[in-house]
Amino acid sequence: MLGDGTPLDVLVADGHPRFHLYRTALAEGSGCDEATVLEVVGSDPDFAMREAVIVEHVGRVAGAGGPSDLVRWAAAHESILAGHSYARRRVNEWLVVKRLQAGEAVPVTSYRDGSDWLQRTIVREVSRVDALSELASGGRTKRVRAAAARATPAR
Repeated sequence: MLGDGTPLDVLVADGHPRFHLYRTALAEGSGCDEATVLEVVGSDPDFAMREAVIVEHVGRVAGAGGPSDLVRWAAAHESILAGHSYARRRVNEWLVVKRLQAGEAVPVTSYRDGSDWLQRTIVREVSRVDALSELASGGRTKRVRAAAARATPAR
């Protein structure tokens, strides 16, 4: 039995308790060693679950620091990101967001041609007029363009 009462054989057979366990173990303040948990997650036979857990954790890591912190984290966990193209793309998208937030130079094409998630996240979390103006005029969707236009300060 685990701490939540789930028998170990159920945990192993059913992806839902495993997913919950992985998410809980990687949450801040869980007391678990991140590298060890990520190694266990990386060996899970369910690819979609692995990637979902890793992508969620990337978001948590990105929210906790600046661009250089995320670069260091990604380098330290390269073995986990290998073979998970969606997770690697999300790291790169978070780097665009974090670099814009930090005032660093970011090629316009890295977000103008980016995913809907990236563009919506920039509109929600970045206050740079240049990025918001670019998305107001050239965002992928009407939703992104409208939100960016509302978020762009009047000049």
